[in-house]
Amino acid sequence: MPCWSSYPMRGCMAAHVTRSIGDGDLKPAVTAEPEIIETTLSADDEFLVMASDGLWDAVSNKEVISIINNKVKEPAMCSKRLGSEAIERGSKDNITVIVVFLRPVSTAERVF
Repeated sequence: MPCWSSYPMRGCMAAHVTRSIGDGDLKPAVTAEPEIIETTLSADDEFLVMASDGLWDAVSNKEVISIINNKVKEPAMCSKRLGSEAIERGSKDNITVIVVFLRPVSTAERVF
């Protein structure tokens, strides 16, 4: 069973719901159409990161991988750590991060 961590860092829940439906006054700037990328997972994949623009505008894919692999000692804290990194780098957008671990993660292995 996957281990996951999620952490909504910044933003108003009402705004998230409105954005998910598509706020009529703000079209075409705000849409209910999600950006979807399909990819095939391999046995080598360790985790999946789903996040809002607030993370991706401030932290690159490579940096996210590095933070998860090298800085986070407790898997359940990955989302919070990534969101905090985006805030530290000046992200002004709402920040929501979900990290799903695709295989068991031993905290002992990550600490030592």
